[in-house]
Amino acid sequence: MRTRSSLSLFERLDALADDAPPPRNERSREGSIKRHLSKLLNSRAGSVSIQPDYGLSDFNDVARDHPDLPAAVALQVTHLLRRYEPRLHNIGVTPHPNPDDPTGLHFTITADIIQANGDKVATTFDLSLGRGRRASFR
Repeated sequence: MRTRSSLSLFERLDALADDAPPPRNERSREGSIKRHLSKLLNSRAGSVSIQPDYGLSDFNDVARDHPDLPAAVALQVTHLLRRYEPRLHNIGVTPHPNPDDPTGLHFTITADIIQANGDKVATTFDLSLGRGRRASFR
């Protein structure tokens, strides 16, 4: 049986405000995680005053400090997911080139999603950071 705790806090609050029940299937859990990751990775570090490390750092700063930008961003994404997405465990972030978008940064995220009953389900997300540093998932 699924509980409301599988959704993010804001999704639960939205459901209360709308008097609508939250989605009840496991696909909605993955969708909820993707929506949260999109918000997290489209935020710039320092833009949330109470959590200054919430969001990605400016890529110019990262590139200046690290010669391998994709590897450095992968480490930062891993840190952010471990810190801010508690529904994911055993997180791995691997950079990979995309010949269709050579100027973008592309990553495969592997993780276990913790289900409401405590079971772990392996999942994979394909993350692209394209123009303007915009994060999107396939």
